[in-house]
Amino acid sequence: MPASLLLSAPASRSATTQPGLVRLAPLQGETNLSYLDRLADRYRLGVKDLIPPLLQDGTELFRGFRTDGEVYLNAEARARVSAFCRVSESVLGRALPAWAAHEPLSPDGAGPAGRFRFGAVVPAAGEGCRLCTSARTGGAKPARLYLQPHTRVCPRHRRWMLGTQWVDGAPAGTEQIGLAGLPEVLSAHRSHLHLLRRRPDTARAFEVAHAVIVSWWAQQWPEEEEWPDRVRQMAPSGADAGWWRLLVRDAVVYPETVALARVLTGAHVRQRLLVETGGHLPHMLAHTPAFIAGLARVLRRPWLLDRIASASVGPLLVWVQHCVRAGAGSAAAGSLWELRTAHRPRSVARELTVYRGAAARREEAAGGGGQRLGLRHTSDQAFTAGLAHARAYAAVHGHLAVPIGTWFNGFALGRWLSDHRESAALPPEHVAALEALDLWWRPPWPVTWQRFYYQAQHHTRARGALRPEHGFPTTGFGLGQWLYQQCVGYESLHSAQRGLLAGIGLTCEAVRVARPGKHRAASFQRALGCARAFAEAHGTLVHATTGTVQDGHRLGQWLAGERSKDRAHQQRHGTHSPGALALLAIDPWWNPPWSLQWQRSWYQARACVQDGKVLNAAAGFPGTGSKVATWLTTQCARYDTLLPEQQDLLARIGITAAAALEATTRPTESGTDYATALGHARWYHAVHNTLAAATGTIHDGFHLGQWLRRQRQHARDNARRGAPSPAAAKALSALDPWWCPAWSLAWQRSWQRIHDQSETGARPGTGHHSRSLTPVQRAWLRRQHTRYHDLHPGQQRLLAGIGLTTRTTAGPGPVPPHAE
Repeated sequence: MPASLLLSAPASRSATTQPGLVRLAPLQGETNLSYLDRLADRYRLGVKDLIPPLLQDGTELFRGFRTDGEVYLNAEARARVSAFCRVSESVLGRALPAWAAHEPLSPDGAGPAGRFRFGAVVPAAGEGCRLCTSARTGGAKPARLYLQPHTRVCPRHRRWMLGTQWVDGAPAGTEQIGLAGLPEVLSAHRSHLHLLRRRPDTARAFEVAHAVIVSWWAQQWPEEEEWPDRVRQMAPSGADAGWWRLLVRDAVVYPETVALARVLTGAHVRQRLLVETGGHLPHMLAHTPAFIAGLARVLRRPWLLDRIASASVGPLLVWVQHCVRAGAGSAAAGSLWELRTAHRPRSVARELTVYRGAAARREEAAGGGGQRLGLRHTSDQAFTAGLAHARAYAAVHGHLAVPIGTWFNGFALGRWLSDHRESAALPPEHVAALEALDLWWRPPWPVTWQRFYYQAQHHTRARGALRPEHGFPTTGFGLGQWLYQQCVGYESLHSAQRGLLAGIGLTCEAVRVARPGKHRAASFQRALGCARAFAEAHGTLVHATTGTVQDGHRLGQWLAGERSKDRAHQQRHGTHSPGALALLAIDPWWNPPWSLQWQRSWYQARACVQDGKVLNAAAGFPGTGSKVATWLTTQCARYDTLLPEQQDLLARIGITAAAALEATTRPTESGTDYATALGHARWYHAVHNTLAAATGTIHDGFHLGQWLRRQRQHARDNARRGAPSPAAAKALSALDPWWCPAWSLAWQRSWQRIHDQSETGARPGTGHHSRSLTPVQRAWLRRQHTRYHDLHPGQQRLLAGIGLTTRTTAGPGPVPPHAE
């Protein structure tokens, strides 16, 4: 039958599609566009000639057509293609990763529709092994497959799939290269497959390892000999060496990337790293000598140790720091494999574009053309200006431990340095320039510690030894106290901190004989006397706030500092600090293991008891005041979650476990208040279609957000104890079934806004690029698309109401809104 008869358009868009003459099976991992192209080729047509008439989608479908693109079809279009090629949709869905990835809308809102995408919004794809494709299809037409790192190698025919590299509006031309004479690549591929079967986090670890190896590859170290040799074996004779070095980059570094991924996924490696660092964040890789020595052995590059030891930036150091933060046994922590944007390697296509552009600029410069400046040039200019101020400050003070609010020569140097310390995208050359001024400008410990250290260093140079065995007699109170604290907590310090202290005479031997200064002991006794006087007047020390002053002494600030010291001492040694023992004699609850606000509220409730009031839990604690009654009701609702010491304190004022069960489930004292609160809730739901109100929500002077928060807490506590739902919970559930969700209220509010828009006609669907949605809403939908399988079943049911289901989230990934 002629092709023109096959493509004759039916009168109606809803007409049934007639089966074609050819049944064409898809290849596993093939792109939709490749499959449709092969289908059209069987009829001796181009894909742009077959699909628009088949879908009746006009001629706009393939606007801006490129071979590295992808076409997405909605349900009606997929049904037509399935019927025409005589292959069931289930078979096509299993073979084609992007078959049901998105649901594009037709111009009139109904009927078959497709959408063409290309560039960065489409996952990496390229021609599959031509020999394998020919054997499976029986023809010479190539097929394009989605390329994962482990699918780029064809071990049978020893080929590497480069993928389509689009450079300056045209493909680079070379899609595949041979691996003859490179057995290490094939061996690495077998190891990669084995690792994927054994380690569930291999794919993410490979991304981190690839970023690390590519950052080393870009250095072009003279000691590196294997990578240049591989490039020479892969490149044809007479080819541009610089071009081919970039084109085959991923193939060249593949063996080392797999080897590094195997190291990073090893649990024993992370455990040894934690032991080596002692739980402290390393400032540079030199602080993990055993780890980098092991890398040098695994990668068979003994010279690598000296090259990377001084690195204070880069993806490998960030991974080590993530590992330390995650702790032992937390290998599945999401942060472990987070790869910052600044550390992600540029794509090969981007590298080739830059290479060709650099060559063009060199020719332009040789011809007298002017140089074009861009954003990077402007950023470099801004950094150069800030660096000049930093250099001037370092010349005066000898360091860059600048307080954040410092202005120097009319420049906000403190803020500038703080922003650069927190920046994850700082170029290595900028880091090197700042380290040349101060090696510790960005320490892994607080900058305040570094400022005290520089103060002690200056004091040592000006006035000689510190003499810790005599209590640092030549120092002032603040510096002497800080130095003594370092001696007390010496074992818990970072190894680099101990090295810095050794430089000013505080070695392991010196800190053992350190003594507190006499002025410190006298000051402590004076503060202790003020604390004793305050406790006699108020009955406790927890009523002292930060601004409390007693007999001219800032008692509140002093107590806050002593609490911090006591907690640190307990964490290190398991016992109270010497100062805490003296304060415990004054007030046994001066530093409770729970919040100070809880302890203050308990004292307020005890004061009511001492005044002769009875705490009647069943009646809602009448006569105690709204705040105290609310607090007591909350403690009754949370009784089972309190610490034994808290339960004991409550028992002293008459709140036992039995009394807690009798407590009312609402903090208000009368039915009138309850009815008023419920009326405010009905009004809020009528306006916003949800009760997911923020805690700070106030309506007509009523704190609705706080009231709803208390009701949620009561409902959850009752559910945990197996108690029946209170009347308030039943009334609120009748208004909004999701008033007390198992997830955050912010999530519920975001869903409600999008749901309301979909009810008015907007359909966010799965493409997440509806023009009726704001950029924030589109970003929220993309996050739900990515995390769909980790969501609560209730969240998944809600998302189904706005068109986001298991079927729509399958595929290579969502299309960002800027892909329009």
